[in-house]
Formats: sequence, structure tokens, C-alpha cells
Amino acid sequence: MIAGLDYGSEVPGQVDLSYTEYDYNRAAARPGLPCLALMVSNPKVELSRVRKQFRSRLLGERIVATVNSPEELHVQLIHALRELN
Repeated sequence: MIAGLDYGSEVPGQVDLSYTEYDYNRAAARPGLPCLALMVSNPKVELSRVRKQFRSRLLGERIVATVNSPEELHVQLIHALRELN
């Protein structure tokens, strides 16, 4: 998954739960399913409370790389996929 700077649309009827986090929760609940996360970073962008919480959770649970550009995303994605094997 790619965690961008915006939290995204919230799931109807769910407080502070974006579709991205909802999908991640479903994938993380499946035993043995490989899952990696790439996070887009920009220190100039102020993140919301729920976005910070979700990012902290990803850092503790999954293979995570932080990227600052599309080029870094490409490199880190290839690197992360190799680590899964």
C-alpha cells in the first residue's frame, strides 16, 4: 500500500476510518498475507491526528519505506518487493 499525505475519504458510518486504513485492516487480518507499506513524506505538510496515528501503526507493523518523489517510490518499491522473498 502507499500511504499518501491525505487521509482520504472516510468509510460511511465509521468515525476516523479512511478507505485506505479499512483496506489495510482487512489485509493485515489475513494470516500469512505479505503486506508492505510505502509512505509519502513531505515535512512541509501538516498531518491530521488520524493520519499520524495510522502512519505510526504502519511503522510498527509492516515493512515501511518513506519516499519523497516518484523516483524514490520506484526504487523503494523494487527494494521492498525483493525483501518479501
